[in-house]
Amino acid sequence: MADTVLENKPEAVSAAQSSQPKANGGRRLKQPVDLEAASEDDRTVVSLPRAVIPQDVPPEAALNHPALYFNRELGWIDFNWRVLYLALDERTPLLERVRFVAITASNLDEFCQKRVGGLKRQEAAGVHDLSPDGRTPTEQLSMITQAFLVMHRALTDFWENDLKTALRQQADIYIYNYDDLNEQQRRDMYDYFQNQIYPILTPLAVDPG
Repeated sequence: MADTVLENKPEAVSAAQSSQPKANGGRRLKQPVDLEAASEDDRTVVSLPRAVIPQDVPPEAALNHPALYFNRELGWIDFNWRVLYLALDERTPLLERVRFVAITASNLDEFCQKRVGGLKRQEAAGVHDLSPDGRTPTEQLSMITQAFLVMHRALTDFWENDLKTALRQQADIYIYNYDDLNEQQRRDMYDYFQNQIYPILTPLAVDPG
């Protein structure tokens, strides 16, 4: 097979440490990792997780050999790590980091709706056709789930424990949950939603002509 899920080899970590960018003052940038396998100290030095790992290709392999291909869905998850990395990079301006977090989250939402949803429909229909890398829909869903959860935990942890704090301290921007609001603030939010947001969300009928 052309890939496996979230492999972090010690030798790869050591090689990556010398080339990873550093923040001002020389501290290594915080990287997303397998949160269940890494200690708190490890989180600042290991490389990005990789959902897709290249494998050796047999000599004179036919063009349809699974080892020649990476899984499409896992490859997309690896791409989205690159987007999240731009948010994690402390050299990125603060509000740009917020933007990249939002893009990462939006990408994950769309991925679940389109790609994961499509695989689930195939699984429910009893489709057993293999992907170019030799995976059934059920096998792909299992691998996607593992890779997705690692990214989601990293994204949530960074937003809740790092970026929201940075917004308060550096930009005097406070992010509140709905439960934190008083009654007047909740009424103001409701009025704003009804008058400014809901009209945009209302479906519009379009004549075929």
